[in-house]
Amino acid sequence: MKFKWLFLIFLFLTLKTWGQEQEDSLLVALEEVEVVAGVNPADRLIDSVISRREMHSPYSNNTFKVTQYHKFYVTRFHPDSMDLKPYFLLNESVNELYYKKPFKEHTEIIASKTSVARNPILSVLLTLSQTFSLYRSNYVEIMDTKYVNPIVKGTHKFYNFQIQDTLYKDQDTIFVIAFAPKKRIVFNALQGLLYINKSDFSLTEVFAKSAKDFEAFPVKIIQKYQKEESSNTLFSSELEAQIIYDKKVFADNPLIVQSLMTTQDIQVNISLENKIFNQEDVVVVKEGSEHGEETLIKYRTKEISAIERQTYELGAQIQKKVRIDRKLFFLQTLLSGYIAAGPINIDVTSLIDFNNHEGFRLGMGVSTNEKFAREVSFGGYFAYGLKDKAWKWGGKMEILISEKLSSSLRIIYADDVFESAHTKYFNKEYMMFDGQFYRRWLITKFDRSRLASALFKITVVKPLSLQIGAQYTQNKTCFNYSFKTPIPPDAEVSTYQFTNFELQFSARLSFKERKLKSEGFTFVGNSRFPVITVNYFHGIQNVLGSEFNYNKLNIKIIHKQVYKRLGYSEFCFESGVVFEDIPYSLLYVPRAGGNVNWGNTHINFGFDGKEQFATMEANEFLSSSFVSLFFRHCFGKLRKGKTYNPKIVLCQNIGFGWLKHPESHYGVEFKTMEKGYFESGIVVEDLLVLMKCLSFGAGVFYRYGAYARDHQLDNFAFKLRFCISM
Repeated sequence: MKFKWLFLIFLFLTLKTWGQEQEDSLLVALEEVEVVAGVNPADRLIDSVISRREMHSPYSNNTFKVTQYHKFYVTRFHPDSMDLKPYFLLNESVNELYYKKPFKEHTEIIASKTSVARNPILSVLLTLSQTFSLYRSNYVEIMDTKYVNPIVKGTHKFYNFQIQDTLYKDQDTIFVIAFAPKKRIVFNALQGLLYINKSDFSLTEVFAKSAKDFEAFPVKIIQKYQKEESSNTLFSSELEAQIIYDKKVFADNPLIVQSLMTTQDIQVNISLENKIFNQEDVVVVKEGSEHGEETLIKYRTKEISAIERQTYELGAQIQKKVRIDRKLFFLQTLLSGYIAAGPINIDVTSLIDFNNHEGFRLGMGVSTNEKFAREVSFGGYFAYGLKDKAWKWGGKMEILISEKLSSSLRIIYADDVFESAHTKYFNKEYMMFDGQFYRRWLITKFDRSRLASALFKITVVKPLSLQIGAQYTQNKTCFNYSFKTPIPPDAEVSTYQFTNFELQFSARLSFKERKLKSEGFTFVGNSRFPVITVNYFHGIQNVLGSEFNYNKLNIKIIHKQVYKRLGYSEFCFESGVVFEDIPYSLLYVPRAGGNVNWGNTHINFGFDGKEQFATMEANEFLSSSFVSLFFRHCFGKLRKGKTYNPKIVLCQNIGFGWLKHPESHYGVEFKTMEKGYFESGIVVEDLLVLMKCLSFGAGVFYRYGAYARDHQLDNFAFKLRFCISM
């Protein structure tokens, strides 16, 4: 959920003009705990807590429902300061959280209020950041940073524990255990105090902060647990989290970010219908402002303070003058690749592009948004290539059939150039901060196509999405090519024309992928499990002149595995097969972002992109069946310092490909990679980080094996990396 921070940065920079000069304040941190090395009784107490962790987890219940009140604010003053002024930002929300075994979860935001905007998007984004439990995950995630949980298996490899005190409350004995990270181990660590009930080894309270040697921005958390007596499970009754962003982040403007949460109305093992758990994990329930205010008053643990009341009053004035809701809508669409202009979205990626065939491509694409109509949208585009001197255009219509099932029907017509031998999946092909945009610059093989398609999308059950469609195309290669017929020696350029009709079926399986929806805008978070996509294409002959019968099957599996102290690994496995002999345009060309020859100049410098071969030239290989693996491992932070802390990423890419009938393809140069294509690389991320958000890095890749080039220098590819990093 890294885009959340763009919203917060945007709000701060917008409100900065309206802020007043205030005094700096420092976080009153927990005193450091001195932990004595060696075996002690505290280790046995922690082991007892861990052994009962699953039993005490609220997620051991078959079902539960709770109501949570959240408060989030940003200020330059410590809450205990006597000289307070209105906050920069204040947000309140009331959420109903539903859970049903084994993995069904749903959150409804039944009331929300933000000081400077009516748009509830901030409540949606903050919902996940303000909720966690030591009884659920191996990590404590606070504002998108994952700290190693001190009460998980293997904790003694990371933390030292010591009995600090023994307290007596009513008839209970409470052990106070101090914990701190072991020395010479670099990981996102906490240190603080655990309060453990002797009777059943359950947690009652947690006081913790980010360990001093590991903190980039100081974090403090206080959490209290409430036991649900009928199930003997523990719910987080109160949670407070605080982060200080120092002067180096926002140009001499240190900020304190404070998050508060309370849990009420706990119900366990109740009857919950499956229809409660719809397609989105977090949704906003639209209610009138008066009803929302009543709900907030009901669940506040105390009345809002004078400072909070002033913040809302000032925010109402700012809403009118700065029109932040309009700017938030603009930012939401921009993050999707669009700029909002009233009821119209302008496609940013359509304004200017570049590739080898068209040269610079200028144009514009527009579509209607929810301000025009919620149930239907219309769109169109036009473009002109300065090199091929040709116009392209297209149009589309999308009808929302069922919002509950996320089902829609999209109809498209286009007269444009498209990449030959390219396989599309569910997601958008590339984003503004992804190296895939650079790969498009290098492509050399295109088809000019007239395309008509209809695509139906539906989410059958929460993890499974389907696409079913049909596509008719009239194609002409933009490069010298002939299928099964030799090109005459005296022919200067020979293009190949064919007509094709295919049925398409795609399925995407993604367990535990978080979806957050607010007013038509959906955020999709990462899944802890592999995400599997399967495509099947069936070509049919003699449909409006179509020429080929064929069957084509693709599978793609992506996964991110996080380790406690070794960083994380990213895997992408992809494979495909075509069972019949068909033209070049319908086969497979590996995604390549490597070295390129422009004229007589060989360039081995470019931008880094995941899930592509960094040293392979575009359209260098052709396959009718292939297997590829893209692997990256990031070691995380390697230094304990606060400021400069780059990350080392090791990369390994492997590909195999086979072509059944190479003799069928004339006029085009290609290789096959049945001997295996291998390349390795190293990337250094966060060499420069601006505003704790925009990351710049660099890397180098090396090509070796059967397809290594004769000149060693040509086997290297030097890369720049640009991404959003937190």
